[in-house]
Amino acid sequence: SCNEEGVYYTVSILRNKTKGLQKLVDHIVRFTDGRSCRLALMHGDAKSELPRVEELIREAVPQGEIFMQAQIAASLAVHTGPGLVGILSFCPQEI
Repeated sequence: SCNEEGVYYTVSILRNKTKGLQKLVDHIVRFTDGRSCRLALMHGDAKSELPRVEELIREAVPQGEIFMQAQIAASLAVHTGPGLVGILSFCPQEI
């Protein structure tokens, strides 16, 4: 994740891709807390992973609107390397 000062930090480390995706979804469920939100599915040379992530998100966050799927910028990829899958969420009070 990235803090208010723009410093990247590791949220958690898991040794299994399936557990990692589930942990990512769990974080989004907790963050959105049932609110309407807009979500962007992002990847770093892992576009083939997005359909599975989308399926998990649609089940876990039905109030979420997936508005974009894209590859991250090189400036972020330098911190993550290939294989990154991430979710950007925007949950204002009113959409």
